[in-house]
Amino acid sequence: MAAPTPLRHVAMLPFMAKGHAMPLLHLARLLLGRRLASAVTFFTNPHNAPFIRAGLVGAGAVDIVELPFPSEDALQSTDELPSSTHLVDFVSAVEALGPAFADALTALEPRPDLLVHDGFIVWAKDVADELGIPRLVTLGIGGFASYIYGAVMTHALVRSPTEPFPVPGLPDLRITKADLSPPFDDPEPAGPHWDFVCQSCSSMYSSSSIIANSFSELESMWAIRPLCLTVPEPAVQSKDDHEILDWLDSRLAMDRPVLYVAFGSQAELSRAQLEEIAVGLDHSGVDFLWVVRSKWFDPKDRFSDRFGDRGKVVEGFINQLRVLSHKSVSYVYLPPNEDNKGSNHPMSC
Repeated sequence: MAAPTPLRHVAMLPFMAKGHAMPLLHLARLLLGRRLASAVTFFTNPHNAPFIRAGLVGAGAVDIVELPFPSEDALQSTDELPSSTHLVDFVSAVEALGPAFADALTALEPRPDLLVHDGFIVWAKDVADELGIPRLVTLGIGGFASYIYGAVMTHALVRSPTEPFPVPGLPDLRITKADLSPPFDDPEPAGPHWDFVCQSCSSMYSSSSIIANSFSELESMWAIRPLCLTVPEPAVQSKDDHEILDWLDSRLAMDRPVLYVAFGSQAELSRAQLEEIAVGLDHSGVDFLWVVRSKWFDPKDRFSDRFGDRGKVVEGFINQLRVLSHKSVSYVYLPPNEDNKGSNHPMSC
């Protein structure tokens, strides 16, 4: 069979969140590494550009175009949001990049054969349609979770928030309204969040295809492979990465297996929840690496030195793929939407 003709130029527009950008960074490496594309151009903003550049080191013919926010003081990444309750407002603010993106996409040479954009950036549809550029939409979640979001609205006939109801197409799965977060728990959803959901769905289902972040062993889909496996051995990028790897190496040398615990960059945990987790880890009897966010703590209320040599607590974003591939990590706890691809460890969600 003849090799497919490579695309001359692919444009990519990730949402301004690391968990959304990373699959696109991996996809760019796959396209270039397999010579399925001759060149890739990423669009991002100034605050996210360093992360995008670091993720594309050695990838090949990649260009990065920075789109300026109207105000330099504006929040430019979900990392900067004080709470996930501000997400919909941030999505709306990102729309201000639309005119600059349209101008930059129009000026690209050679003209892109394809635009791959995040499902949260609904206005990219109009720009691509006006220029006649085919587009694919990416999701930061798998196909199953995406389907559930669209199917659960059948709960409108359920009276009690704890009354189980079947999910259409999945007769063996029963959930309750109490299992759902707003606006999906409302029989008659309305408001800005629901408007965003509807616009995002319209953008996705009118695209040429949807790229889900998944793999065939997890769910039946047309799978390429876990995109994270296209990335070469991750490079150490920060002081925290150095310290984490040194600590994991020391556990391996002592034959002490490590439990890795992370809740993702957008989770909201109360002080009471953090304390419960801390108590559980303290009583677990195993060494552990726990990734937390600084905004979960008061300035004088952290867990530093609480666990001694047995536990390591790290604040901020880390190279998770490198941690998951370390031989000392034997157990993993991640939330359901968090990425455990590239790991063969027992996992709890």
